[in-house]
Amino acid sequence: MAGGVWRSTSAFSSLKTAGRRDECVDAYRRSIELEPGLGEAWWSLANLKTFRFTNSDLATMRAQLARADLSAEDRYHFHFALGKALEDAALYEESFGHYLEGNRLRRKGVRYDPDRTAAHVRRSKALFTAGFFREPQEDRHDFRVKPSLATGSGKLAGIGVDVDRAQAKAARPVVVRWPDHLRRRRHLLCASLSCRCGQYTPLGGGSAAASTRGASCT
Repeated sequence: MAGGVWRSTSAFSSLKTAGRRDECVDAYRRSIELEPGLGEAWWSLANLKTFRFTNSDLATMRAQLARADLSAEDRYHFHFALGKALEDAALYEESFGHYLEGNRLRRKGVRYDPDRTAAHVRRSKALFTAGFFREPQEDRHDFRVKPSLATGSGKLAGIGVDVDRAQAKAARPVVVRWPDHLRRRRHLLCASLSCRCGQYTPLGGGSAAASTRGASCT
């Protein structure tokens, strides 16, 4: 918490999900009033899609970006917010300049290898066929995803929330984090996916006992 406002404003998006858009905007505006350098609040306003920034907002965001002490996280949020604001104003060249810089800064903190992901998808598609799920296999593990909001859906409906939308929104970060979850539990998957890390033997070639450790699936 800094300057009287929590550094994360993500909880305010629940107001929009509940149909209380004006209250959502007011909450973000109050956060900005308490801490003008909170980039996440500005970006969250932009991410409402239908919100439009004023000329005064543009001047404030530009002034914040000129600060030398602005954190990297706040900086890329400001770039994304300004990109959206300028796009709405049909200033496309400047807009995409901010999008480019925001993505450059954000990419530094993201661990993502598209080639590795594509290879993982290909192996998964080859293994997880309809037959795989019909026939029992030795050493197979249960990776069912349990929706965390299912038990609370009645409560959500009771306050007028669109349950399907709320559950989809809540599930999104789970889906994004799922590859990392599988990577952490790679000892349960290496054998099934015929990984070449050398750490576990493939199914059909004996038990999934550890052998020589490798680094290719860390």
